[in-house]
Amino acid sequence: MPKDFEKVKTIGLEAYQRELEEKIDILHYILDNYNDGRRKSFFCTAVISWICRILKMCWTK
Repeated sequence: MPKDFEKVKTIGLEAYQRELEEKIDILHYILDNYNDGRRKSFFCTAVISWICRILKMCWTK
């Protein structure tokens, strides 16, 4: 949790909230489109920034 507080101090609450909303949207997308029933915990615990970068690259191509 301290890392989250530091990030809020650095980028501001609104920017942090937008970042969290983006992560939630991406998680919902992954669960809706790629969940075979066994990967839910993987998607929920995976490093979301890595997943975000890959999805953004896929969506732009």
